[in-house]
Amino acid sequence: MKNAKEIAAMTITGKERAAVERHDRTMNYINLTMMKTIEKAANEGNTCIELKVSSEIDRDLIVQVFTANGFKASYKGYYVSVDWWDSFY
Repeated sequence: MKNAKEIAAMTITGKERAAVERHDRTMNYINLTMMKTIEKAANEGNTCIELKVSSEIDRDLIVQVFTANGFKASYKGYYVSVDWWDSFY
């Protein structure tokens, strides 16, 4: 039988692995889904997008990544908004 410390260590490892997986899943979503949607919208003359994302995607990370790249980004619930027009002027 494992003791409580051993089980707690397993829990920490599991949480760390889940955080890495969530980060990777979110970055893939940004690069493979969101950027295609943004480029399509921009080519159509739009200045922003709004997407509904699943609970498996880290919305805080999305805002951090887009803000760091000059976009205006926010979310409310599971809806993420990204605006690039305000950053242009």
